[in-house]
Amino acid sequence: MVIADVRVKIEKTYPPFVASFGVGGGSWIGDRWYVLGTVNDANGTLTEEFDFFEGGAEFFSQAEVGWSPSKDERYLKNGNLTFWHVDERDDAGIEGAEGVLFSANWTFNETWMPFFRAGWSDGSAPIYNRSLTLGAIRKFAFRSDLSGLGVNWGDPPDDSLDEQITVEAFHRFQIAQNLAVTTSLQFLVDTRTMTKSGSSVCAHESRTDGTMRLRRGCLTGRLDVC
Repeated sequence: MVIADVRVKIEKTYPPFVASFGVGGGSWIGDRWYVLGTVNDANGTLTEEFDFFEGGAEFFSQAEVGWSPSKDERYLKNGNLTFWHVDERDDAGIEGAEGVLFSANWTFNETWMPFFRAGWSDGSAPIYNRSLTLGAIRKFAFRSDLSGLGVNWGDPPDDSLDEQITVEAFHRFQIAQNLAVTTSLQFLVDTRTMTKSGSSVCAHESRTDGTMRLRRGCLTGRLDVC
């Protein structure tokens, strides 16, 4: 069961990164608990030059401890706690930040998967300092289609900006084993780019993640070639 289609699940109390060079590792402790950690270049960018540590020794690091009823179910039934820290980036003029994130999801009968995420951070680097996400995904036996609904509340670090609520619904049409088309509808209330209360039917974004994404009005579509 794939669980990566609801974009409100993306944790926004993390500082945003495009790509970076780093190292990581992890290990199971027994059959149910695991630990992992990573250290990355905090100034990494996705360019043709692949510059490493261009801003010097400024790192993003995180450590995670998690639990799952079994190793085979680690993606379907999981709870984890993550601690992270990012150094101050002098050249970019971005202060250091740190935070903690709790995430959990549980799949019932390989059909329904509710998910929950709560994050807290300190500093202006992340999009939000506080974030809460609730939602559920349903898998259909016919063609392995997926439908999902997610709701996110976020509190940005800038006091002049309002708190934001984002609602997203999607359906993924599994056309073939390696081909899927996803349609997504998003609604935002008190968007973080507004200083006064307002609403928007959908968000605007630019992504280069290996998929073709079509957007018109409030309806978004995505063609995934696996």
